[in-house]
Amino acid sequence: MIAYGSFLMTIINFLIIAFFIFLLVKAVNKLREDKEEEVEEEATTKVCPFCKTEIDLEATRCPNCTSQLD
Repeated sequence: MIAYGSFLMTIINFLIIAFFIFLLVKAVNKLREDKEEEVEEEATTKVCPFCKTEIDLEATRCPNCTSQLD
């Protein structure tokens, strides 16, 4: 005797549980992504147009190539 009903019930239960775990993981990833977007900071450096190195925003001359900056 083969229990088809028990087998189908097991498959349906597995699919329901897998679907809810998928939704849970998707929600956690969305929350984690939202937190990463909030953490972005304002820039504290700029790029020298002549030598392409990063320098402080308040600098008037590049410390690497000594060019005059605006």
